[in-house]
Amino acid sequence: MSQWLATRGRPLHGRLDRVPHRRGAVTGVALLTDSVATLEVRTTALHAAGDHSIVVGEVVSVGLPDEPGPPLVYHRGGYTHLA
Repeated sequence: MSQWLATRGRPLHGRLDRVPHRRGAVTGVALLTDSVATLEVRTTALHAAGDHSIVVGEVVSVGLPDEPGPPLVYHRGGYTHLA
């Protein structure tokens, strides 16, 4: 799932069709079903920073599963686990 969402050039239309998700109750944003945690954030400010933008937001909802799985860690070009 993370590979698909990080793929450059993936189509914008239907990009979540193959990703299990639900819509957040507060903002309606897509929340990934098997996440270790979910956050709904409302943007409060945007700041120009060179060729990027810094987005400042207010967390309006936090979700934690009853039994969280291990975190997804990507390091040195591959997936690994925390020691």
